Amino acid sequence: MPEPSSKLLHPLRRCLADIASRRAGAAVAVAVSGGPDSVALAGLAVPLAIELGLQPRLWHVHHGLLPMADGWTAQVERLAASLGVPCRVRRVEVPAALRAEQGLEAAARTARRRAFAALARADDCRHLLLAQHLDDQAETVLMRLLRGAGFDGMAGMRPHAVWEQASIEAWRPWLSVARHEILPAAQALAAAHGITLADDPSNLDPSLARGLLRASVLPALATHWPGYRQTLARHADQAAEVADWLAQQAAGDLVALQDDGRRLDVAAWRALVPGIRRRLVLRAWLAGQGLGMPSAARLAEFERQLLTAAADRGLRWRHAGTIFGVYRGYCQRLPPALEGVPADLRRAWQSEAAWDCAPLGTLSFRTTKSGLDPAWLAAQPLRLSWRAEGGRLRLAWGGPARGLKAWFQERGVPPWERERLPRLWRDGQLIWVAGLGEQADLPRTEPGIGLGWQPWPAGNNPAASGVEGR
Repeated sequence: MPEPSSKLLHPLRRCLADIASRRAGAAVAVAVSGGPDSVALAGLAVPLAIELGLQPRLWHVHHGLLPMADGWTAQVERLAASLGVPCRVRRVEVPAALRAEQGLEAAARTARRRAFAALARADDCRHLLLAQHLDDQAETVLMRLLRGAGFDGMAGMRPHAVWEQASIEAWRPWLSVARHEILPAAQALAAAHGITLADDPSNLDPSLARGLLRASVLPALATHWPGYRQTLARHADQAAEVADWLAQQAAGDLVALQDDGRRLDVAAWRALVPGIRRRLVLRAWLAGQGLGMPSAARLAEFERQLLTAAADRGLRWRHAGTIFGVYRGYCQRLPPALEGVPADLRRAWQSEAAWDCAPLGTLSFRTTKSGLDPAWLAAQPLRLSWRAEGGRLRLAWGGPARGLKAWFQERGVPPWERERLPRLWRDGQLIWVAGLGEQADLPRTEPGIGLGWQPWPAGNNPAASGVEGR
């Protein structure tokens, strides 16, 4: 096989050396579709990785979208066997609902990234090499320009990116290498390892956005601007610099606007000027919670609502399957809706230490120095409910008996969290509410029983975690 071009080897060696310097002996996966670019990357990366003390392997995602996909999988497995490295294959489906929401190309990309996340966990591998090149970068930048992307989108693909949700570091060593410089190496490697290179017909399918670009638009551009690839890549580098600087400014603003990493101080956010600072902070805040970016129109609507909402108004804004609300001047992500929760739980207490109240949590009965009389507590069946069904609570001897809404408002418990705080009843009397405490005028003994509430499963109710009774 002829010696590969230094344009391919040098950036690849630098990339692998960087990985090796971060963690000696690290596992490194190469994403291989079976096409020329990924085959060339795998064929050249594996021996270099072994030379540098890394542990290479191939990952292949089978989308099941085309009839020839089984053949591509077989070729990738043959290549891995010839290279002497493991091959992990992940079969995925691209749901119709996801296609309708994102389009086929984006939906396949989402399914592929989810598959890589699963492979990373199964293979205990954090580093992934991707074969995207200069032509891919130019296509990406042009497509995002036509879709009205901002600086971050116009930055295109990054040579090194961390996919937080997947716990993967994605490396693209060939973003400055043109497709025509990779093809000879791919053909030589395919011949050397006895495989056939995949030819995906969707690459030139004019019904798909990227296929239309490749089939018609880019050839026309090349006729008049033969250097368009380098120009678009340079524009991506410049956009990346601006996007990174803006992200740093937004991160600095965001530090002062979050009280616990989750809630956003609306008044302080409103004070940011000019308006672009507010929008950048919203983007940074949403990204920090692992959510995709809304469209410009959706973000503008969120900004408008936050600017006009009263401090105690029940604002609700939906994005990416998540609901955000404002209460007491803070905007926060609401917990998921309750599902499969019974109306109530009726049981006689028989001195057990806790009741499992799945899916919400655990009610504990702790022996305390002074607490509820255990004999009185066990004399009547108890009922645990989550419904707002009235009841009044007196939390201190001689104090007022007030409705739960008043107590919740005084304690600053947002409306969406109140339904997750159970109420305990005995013989029709409200005796305890999680997050508030127990009735002050109930029979007590020394020692006695103290009631407590621990949400279950962990993280299902971030606001009430570890809430105890009096």
